Amino acid sequence: MRFRSEVLLPLLSLVILTLMTSSQAQLPGFKATINQDTLNYFATIGVQVLESQLADISVPDITGTDSVPVIGNIDYTLSNIHIVSLALPTYQLVIDSINSGFSGSVTSASAQVTLDWHYQVEMWPHPSDSGSATITISQTTLGVVVEVAETNGRPTVDTGAPTVNIGDFSISLSGGASWLYNLFIGLFQGSIQSSVQSSLSQSIQQAINDNANQALATLPVQEDINNQLAIDYSLVADVTYGQNYFTTSHRGEFIDPSNPQPSPGNAVAMPDYVDLTRMLEVLLSEYSANSALFVLEQTNQLTFTVTEEMLPPNVPLHLNTSDFGWIVLAPNLTSLYPNLPMQLLIEATEAPTTQILSSGALVNSTGTITVQVLLPNGTVFNAFVINGTAHCAANASMVAQNLSVELIYLHTDFGLESSNIGTVHIALFNTLIDQLATSIIPAINKRIEPGFPIPSIDGLTFTNPEVDWENGFVMVATDVQYSPSVLKQRIQFN
Repeated sequence: MRFRSEVLLPLLSLVILTLMTSSQAQLPGFKATINQDTLNYFATIGVQVLESQLADISVPDITGTDSVPVIGNIDYTLSNIHIVSLALPTYQLVIDSINSGFSGSVTSASAQVTLDWHYQVEMWPHPSDSGSATITISQTTLGVVVEVAETNGRPTVDTGAPTVNIGDFSISLSGGASWLYNLFIGLFQGSIQSSVQSSLSQSIQQAINDNANQALATLPVQEDINNQLAIDYSLVADVTYGQNYFTTSHRGEFIDPSNPQPSPGNAVAMPDYVDLTRMLEVLLSEYSANSALFVLEQTNQLTFTVTEEMLPPNVPLHLNTSDFGWIVLAPNLTSLYPNLPMQLLIEATEAPTTQILSSGALVNSTGTITVQVLLPNGTVFNAFVINGTAHCAANASMVAQNLSVELIYLHTDFGLESSNIGTVHIALFNTLIDQLATSIIPAINKRIEPGFPIPSIDGLTFTNPEVDWENGFVMVATDVQYSPSVLKQRIQFN
């Protein structure tokens, strides 16, 4: 059968590790690619789910009137018809670039059909009889094409009516008069075969559409990191179908959910994939990273205060006006405000920028550090302000389903912006900042440690993910495991 249901359900969902549409034509900031080996994995799971869900299919009752030699016209009813024990032993699922989706085929499918039969002769005295029957179906082929589309910004699956061609069809009757068996087999074999074929086609079509769309409904269009930061995973281009892979292209832009606005700059072109040896490959562009930093700065999430309690005991400069370091750096500070606690107010004055290279990522942040004294009356005195740029490297890793980033301090270039206490030896202060940063950067890393989730459907987990830097983007390559939560349910058609 050319199908793509649960076989495609995961596949489709994975397939779409993000089928979510954006009305704007733009280069993607996020791409997800799945190869043929991954489809094979999902085909195996999908067939198991399909066999489970279609283990008992109710077929509508069949009634009719026909003429039987010698007896005359009879009215017959076939009821309690069930298709059971469906087996799909040989199957294939492939990318179908012509139909913009996937096609599946099953050969040597088999099943059993159970039913009750009853007849009544129309001519007086209206003799009747009844019994049961078991039908064995084998050497059956099935085929289906499943298309991936978008509805209201979400991915959807639309399956055409599957083709079902029953090969061997063997009927065994029981009950009633044995001499009528052959007459009845000829009477309703055509009707039951046609009805079984139709019900199989309908049940497969419904199972694929329902299961796949239910799974895809769990795929996030937008992932909220906090109430002021989210990432938009809407689709910005049609799915790309290659010879042995398919790629989905997504906006991949961070936004403020309460006030979404375009980030400065533009995404640059990325390849569909780097290496197809893993089951799933995700590419996240430099543009995506910069959009996150833009939103963080716009929503004041890059402003925080460093207090003495946040510093380790061996830090070279403590936040007290009587610390020897301050006596050297700002001689008037201790004399004007002796033995008072201090804090550092760190603020980004513009959105930081990230440059992603094959050797790693660099993050540059421009801002100010305001050195503050906590006065006895509860007010804060701004002693002096320095401004400049901090330069960091970045490491990336996968923690569960999240891409997490860790900053590594490199150096700063600060100058004195203003002073309310006279002389400040800024060159020496830069040296101490380099040392103090070893305590400040961990505080920043703790804030960004959760990272952000790579989108996936329910039941899908990443295994042994690897992160690699490329020019202009970061790549996450991973294998996957899928455990569908689909429950076995009886499918009825009326």
